[in-house]
Amino acid sequence: MTEAAHDTVGTSDTRLIVLRGNSASGKSSVAAGLREKFGRNLAIVAQDNLRRIVLRERDRPGGANIGLIDLTARYALDNGFHVVVEGILYADRYGTMLQDLVRAHRGVTRCYLPPRALRGDSAPARDETRR
Repeated sequence: MTEAAHDTVGTSDTRLIVLRGNSASGKSSVAAGLREKFGRNLAIVAQDNLRRIVLRERDRPGGANIGLIDLTARYALDNGFHVVVEGILYADRYGTMLQDLVRAHRGVTRCYLPPRALRGDSAPARDETRR
């Protein structure tokens, strides 16, 4: 666990939403809908963007993207932004980071599966090489 995991993050006014689900389950659509509703002051911390675009890293245990997701979400919360963390976020790789972030957040936190993930009608699994 990092030292940051012990600190509190955000304020009682900030909101943290974690959207987890399979590929094509609606995570990004839900995040975009929240952004449309709230406009500015809402940071979308997308696993795919940080992992695949910023770092160009494969999804693997202990990957650098895990810490970058954590740091990005904490930075935004500490600067008064509401935060949506969205991605597949496999529990065996991201679970500890997400639990620490949720525990540390001083405001309201909610964790969700998008509606299509709950119904189980997500698109067929994508090519594993994209991970």
